[in-house]
Amino acid sequence: MMTWKNQFSVGVKTIDQQHKKIILYIDELNRAMKKGKSRVILRDIFLKLDNYIIDHFATEEKYFDKFNFPGTLAHKREHKEFSQRISTLKQDFGEGKLLVSMELMDFLTEWWTNHIMGDDKEYARCFNEHGLS
Repeated sequence: MMTWKNQFSVGVKTIDQQHKKIILYIDELNRAMKKGKSRVILRDIFLKLDNYIIDHFATEEKYFDKFNFPGTLAHKREHKEFSQRISTLKQDFGEGKLLVSMELMDFLTEWWTNHIMGDDKEYARCFNEHGLS
């Protein structure tokens, strides 16, 4: 089970609210997997992730451009890679491939640990220095 902790915050309320959503998706998938019901909710999880990608990445990238964040290109590349991986997993699910839920869980957990808790923390100072909190 994954829950929000203050240490997860990047210091920007809007982005923290969006990050809380991905924790909810990870938790929802985890609970379904424990009950053996992950395939039942995967379609809904993928729909939520599609919306998350559109809203969240647009929010971050708007501020990258507005504040001339030095890591913009690398960060946008990671967003694109995330989107492509989700698309591939969604396609695998549509084709009936097994273990998609486990692959998705592993990917989202790794994304949380490496990208959100790592790379996203890098832009926090830049955003805060420009008055975004």
